[in-house]
Amino acid sequence: MRRLLRRLFRRPRRLALRLALASLVIAFPALLATLLTTASVVRAGAVDSTFTRLDGVAEVALANPPNDDSPAALSAWARRLSASAAGAGRSAATPTRPERRVTLIARDGAVLFDTHEDPAAMDNHADRPEVAAAFASGYGRSQRFSATRGEDLTYVAVRPAWTEAAVLRLAEPVVRIEEAIRSILMPVALATLLAALAGGGFSLWYSRRVADRVGRLVRFSERVAQGDFTPETAPLRMEGLDELLVSLNRTAAALQQSFSSLTTERNQGATILSSMVEGVAVLDRDLRIQYVNRAFREVLSLPGDSWQEYEGRHARRVLEEKQLLKMVKAAMRGKARERELSLKGREVLARGAPIRPQLLTPDREREHSGEAGRNGSPPPDAEPLADRAETKRAEPEGAVLVLMDVTQVHALERVRRDFVANLSHELKTPLTAIRGFAETLLEGSVEEEAERQRFLRIIREHAVRLARLTDDLLRLARIEAGKMEVETLPVRIAEVLGLVLDSARVKAGQRTLRLAGDPDGVVISTDPNLLTEILQNLVDNAVQYTAEDGAVEIRGRALREEVRISVKDNGVGIPKAHQARIFERFYRVDPARSRAVGGTGLGLTIARHTAERLGGRIALKSTPGRGSVFTLSLPRDGQRLGA
Repeated sequence: MRRLLRRLFRRPRRLALRLALASLVIAFPALLATLLTTASVVRAGAVDSTFTRLDGVAEVALANPPNDDSPAALSAWARRLSASAAGAGRSAATPTRPERRVTLIARDGAVLFDTHEDPAAMDNHADRPEVAAAFASGYGRSQRFSATRGEDLTYVAVRPAWTEAAVLRLAEPVVRIEEAIRSILMPVALATLLAALAGGGFSLWYSRRVADRVGRLVRFSERVAQGDFTPETAPLRMEGLDELLVSLNRTAAALQQSFSSLTTERNQGATILSSMVEGVAVLDRDLRIQYVNRAFREVLSLPGDSWQEYEGRHARRVLEEKQLLKMVKAAMRGKARERELSLKGREVLARGAPIRPQLLTPDREREHSGEAGRNGSPPPDAEPLADRAETKRAEPEGAVLVLMDVTQVHALERVRRDFVANLSHELKTPLTAIRGFAETLLEGSVEEEAERQRFLRIIREHAVRLARLTDDLLRLARIEAGKMEVETLPVRIAEVLGLVLDSARVKAGQRTLRLAGDPDGVVISTDPNLLTEILQNLVDNAVQYTAEDGAVEIRGRALREEVRISVKDNGVGIPKAHQARIFERFYRVDPARSRAVGGTGLGLTIARHTAERLGGRIALKSTPGRGSVFTLSLPRDGQRLGA
């Protein structure tokens, strides 16, 4: 009960008040017009009834004419008429019988007789409308304010057919008519007021119902605007509003589907852009950043972990390189630009392009194609769609800036060029020697057998060098192609290091070779032959670049997940500028010294690739003039490190 009372007497909504006020504003003029019309009709009917009653009295009076038409006879006749006419005089008036006035007026307008006033004191009545009409046509009527009586009266004047000397005028006061009107209209007005109050209350109640339901629709639309597309299932129980609710639910479902599609497309686009190795930045027409992916931030070394940190920033505050800003501004003028720049120590290929809006919507395209289809061919003066799109190019809505880091590409290109040049040089030197000595022998210029044997030995040495170079190239090609066979076995590190040291002592000469650390008992799963080749290559390389009285140290150390074997020398060392390229094919810090010791320039390259094939890696630390340390790291279980 309390809930019902609270619901009935709660403060109505503003919309309900407005609807109720609007209905009352419309209803009250209609009710007022009804009352006024009713009053006018009743009043007109009462006036007509009064005139009819006065006409009846006049007919009765005219039916009893006087003996002659002298003023005295006429006055006596009027006096008799007033005495016999019902309701004549003030004393005869009753609530059901109105007061009636009888007046006799002479031709000249003088009053001969009046039931209410002294004729001698009365004004001339020749100008009264009803009197003038009666003298002119025999009958006249009017309704006006009487100066003699000081009230509104209805008048009927007749001229008897048996005389032209006088006019008989009958009158009744209008106040009686107004009293009759009030007596009739008072119940009507009261009923109208009650109906207005009842209608206003019903209007307020119904308006509040409508307002409550409209409020539900408003709250539903606000939820949809905030991204909550849950349909409104409770019916409104109003036909028009229920149809609107169904339409809004369909709209919300369509919006949800569109929103989901847009979200999916946006996420896909963001995923694609974020996973691109090229740096991408999207800017609006005000040169404010809308999106930058991770690669873009990395190329420009921008701080921050999210692109939202740069959203809305002006390009001038982010793009420190003036050339990039110029490219963006050119894109906003509709011009695409592309050039290579050096940014933050990197070689970057930058491209700026405008973002143009769609020139023709699908509806316009269908409309255009539909017109062409109906006519069978396009209008004679119509431009082709492509030409119109070209001539009506829209202004760019933004710009996209793409940065591609080509530092590695340039490095690989440089390595390729160096490889071709070095390989050509490596092949040319022995081939030139072989050709020269062979031609000398063929020409017979060498007669001594010892000299011919020396030439033949030189040819053989260069041929062996070519064979060794070819074998290394083929071996490197097999490693890079993944065709090297690996046989994983339990390997004792101490045994492998012993074999490597024994083999290296032949070439070491006066150099000191020693084994450090405690590799005894350390066993790993790997290919023993490939491990031996790697260590042999590193030790031979250390011996070659160490002075005659120098020292080479091999140290083995076992960790929890890997084994590290380092080869340390106190030789010439490697300058820092060359350390990054020391593992490249045919790369030599000192080409003359390298060829003098008989290397092919592929040893370290093969060692690195073989180590990677075994799941390990080779690291270098070197100080010019103090020596170098090559460290081989291999997993103990034969699996790739870090896997």
